[in-house]
Amino acid sequence: MNIKTAIYLLSFLISSLSSFAQVQRFSQVKNYTTDDGLPHNIAYNLIQDHKGYIWICTDDGLARFNGKSFKTYRSAEGLLSNYIINIS
Repeated sequence: MNIKTAIYLLSFLISSLSSFAQVQRFSQVKNYTTDDGLPHNIAYNLIQDHKGYIWICTDDGLARFNGKSFKTYRSAEGLLSNYIINIS
């Protein structure tokens, strides 16, 4: 086997492994809905704070996700509206 063929095979293997790793990473995506505790199935924006919580802006409140469950904040908890598009 000459050097050109070896480089070609090495490139192919690296490319294949990279593609395989991406497929594995994306196969673990979970879609959360109201059935999981999200206040609304439409989400406008999300951010992660310095403690690791994910904050999700929805049509029916602001949701905080800790990796396992949602805590929802609405006007009853002091927000001006349940319709949250963005937070900064």
